[in-house]
Amino acid sequence: PISLYAWPFGDLEFVPQLLAEAEMVVVRNGRLARGDLEPEPYPLYVRYASSPRPVGGTAVHFGDAFLLQNWVVTPLDEQTVQVDLVWQKTADLLPNHIAFLHLLGPDGLITQADAPPGGAYWFPHWWRAGQLVQERRLLTLNEPYDPALHTIQVGLYDPATLERLPVILEENVVGDSWPLNR
Repeated sequence: PISLYAWPFGDLEFVPQLLAEAEMVVVRNGRLARGDLEPEPYPLYVRYASSPRPVGGTAVHFGDAFLLQNWVVTPLDEQTVQVDLVWQKTADLLPNHIAFLHLLGPDGLITQADAPPGGAYWFPHWWRAGQLVQERRLLTLNEPYDPALHTIQVGLYDPATLERLPVILEENVVGDSWPLNR
């Protein structure tokens, strides 16, 4: 197993070579920091680690570009939900798609987290054939999270056109997003 901690704002091009043989790469943002004059916090580091492949789960295709291999939805407290997503690229040439994570309530969208599949610190040209990448996203609500009331949807879109990729399950198009907490 390999664990690598890197400053996320420097040259990271060495990272994929160190993890080229990993079956699955786990990408985690480190603790947040903020200087006296900085308006927004930023991660002090990014942790990259090798991990074995997850077992089981329903594999969901997004067009011919990505496969969502596995996911776990974990409420951390009343107003924060952690979502772990495991992606695999399925296209030879990988376009720059964005994965959206929407938390919906009875009145529509409550919060969202958009980033490239694999997260902000796993870049499109780093993807290797057959390799899985696990990322973690947090959704913060202004009300208590209730899985019976709220739905979490994931999908992919082209940032230039905003066109969503079709969701394909067992060779059938089932929409343009996938519910994670049914």
